[in-house]
Amino acid sequence: MMLKQTGKTPINALASAKIEEKPKLLRGSATYWYMKSTLEPLTYLMLNLPYACNYNCLKCCNAWEGRQKNKPLSMPEIANVISEASGLGMKSLVITGEGEPFLNSKIRKILKTANGERLIPYIFTNGSRLGKETVSYAVEFGASLIISIDSLVEKTYERLAQTPGSFRTLMQNIENVRESFAPTIEHREKFDIVRVAINAVVSADNYSELFLTDGRQLMHEFCGKDFALAYNTPMERGNAKSFPNFTRIPDGAVYASTLPLGTFEDWCAYMHNGISVGYDGSILACGYSLQSERRLGNVKDGGLAKYRGIANKTIDRFYSKFSHERCLLRHPKYEVYIKGLGE
Repeated sequence: MMLKQTGKTPINALASAKIEEKPKLLRGSATYWYMKSTLEPLTYLMLNLPYACNYNCLKCCNAWEGRQKNKPLSMPEIANVISEASGLGMKSLVITGEGEPFLNSKIRKILKTANGERLIPYIFTNGSRLGKETVSYAVEFGASLIISIDSLVEKTYERLAQTPGSFRTLMQNIENVRESFAPTIEHREKFDIVRVAINAVVSADNYSELFLTDGRQLMHEFCGKDFALAYNTPMERGNAKSFPNFTRIPDGAVYASTLPLGTFEDWCAYMHNGISVGYDGSILACGYSLQSERRLGNVKDGGLAKYRGIANKTIDRFYSKFSHERCLLRHPKYEVYIKGLGE
C-alpha cells in the first residue's frame, strides 16, 4: 500500500519549516528515504522489546499493568524476522522499546544483526544508558538514535520523567553522543544527514521553556549542528491520561518548527510504510498500539510476508468510516478501532 499524501510533502516542509538555513535529516527517517526517492510501501520494521524502563514519564503512552505477559521472541527468532524484513526490502529497524531499549540484554546483538542485514537500526531512547561503550557500538553498527528530552531545565525534566538525578546523567551522556557521532555527519549542499535526533513532547508543562517569547527556541540551540530535532504532542494514553496539564498544544504551532522524522502531515510512515511486531511476535497496528496485540496475527505463524498490509487494511477501513488522523493512537475513536479488531 503506497503512502497517501494530501498535504505537505517533505519537500514543502524543507521550504516552510521555521528552522536553521541548512536543515538536518535524520538517517533512516521518513524524510530521509523520501529525499532519496526510496520510501517504499515496506520501508519500516517496527520491533518492540519486552517492557523495561528506568523512568516513569508523565507522558508515557504505555500502560503495562494488567497486560497479559507472553513469551518474548528469542534472539534466533528476532534474527529471522530481521532477515526476512531485509529480504522484503525494508530499510529501517525501528525499536521504540516498550520502554528503554538499551536496558535489554539483546540490544547489542539486535543492532549488529540489523546492520549485517543492511537495515538501519533506528532506536528511541531516554538517553540514560548511553555510556561510552553503548555509544561506541551504536556508532559501529550504524544506528540512528532518537533521544527524548522534554526540557533543558533540570527541575522540569525530572518532574516530567519522575526520575530524580536523571538530568545530569543525561547531559553527560549527550556530550559523549555529540562527540562520538560528530564524524558520522554527512554534509550535503542543501542539508546535512545526521544520526542523532532530539525528540521533545510539547505540553502545557514545558511549552514556555521551549518556545520563548522573544522567538528563540532553546532546543534548536541545544541541538546545534549535531542533532536533528522533532517536536511532538502527547498521545494522551497510558500515564498521560492521568495528568490534566497535558493539554494539547495546537499541532501547527509545534510541527511548523521542525522537520518530521517518521511522519508527514497526513500519515505516519512507520505505520503506513511498514509492519509492526510486538515483543512476542504479535502483529500490531503500530509499535505503540499495544492494545492490538494478539488481534492481527503473529510472525511465528507464517512470517512477515503473510501479514503484509494486514494492519493497514484495518486502519483504512476505520478511517473511511470515521475521520482521518495522522496518528492512529491520537484518533478520538481509537478505542473503537481496537474494539473492531475483536479478541
